[in-house]
Amino acid sequence: RLMAFAWRAGVIAFALVGRHIALWRPENAEGRLAAATETVRLAEQAGDKELALTGHAWRVLDLLELGDIPAVDREIEAYARLADDLRQPRYLWQAPMWRAMRALLEGRFEEADRSYRQALALKPDFSAAHSNLIFAMDLAEGHDLKAQQAERRRWHEQHGRKCAAEIQPHENSPDPKRTLRVGYVSADF
Repeated sequence: RLMAFAWRAGVIAFALVGRHIALWRPENAEGRLAAATETVRLAEQAGDKELALTGHAWRVLDLLELGDIPAVDREIEAYARLADDLRQPRYLWQAPMWRAMRALLEGRFEEADRSYRQALALKPDFSAAHSNLIFAMDLAEGHDLKAQQAERRRWHEQHGRKCAAEIQPHENSPDPKRTLRVGYVSADF
């Protein structure tokens, strides 16, 4: 009977993740937060830590969208504790990324730099974290141009080279006498 209850709670929590995704529109932030909160509650009842982690991740995003920054910070730490409990690399990098985002929002650039480096240590192939690290370095005091350029070269070696072969040349004519077409799109298009 206990197993049936846990299974049912897990199934409902999983369905709530789908509901959260289906509600992904700005006017549904409160509804998404409710779905994410219920996902966490039911996943915890079912003993499904990974599903609870998904709920916490959604809560971080929903609370951020709603502007409840103290709750965002608490949720990041709840996520981090659970990810540490699970000790699975696919979850461990997210909390440092969120901490870096929060540090950037508050102008704590050196802290953002450290957090992005921590995320990259956990997930070295994460190009967005590497790009954000470069952005934080550009804003932080104490990074000289050589260090910034060295990081850009590391980014290119690790991420850019993979994409370079896929870049196609533009079909635009380089002729300066070509016809130039300019278009405008209305804001209410």
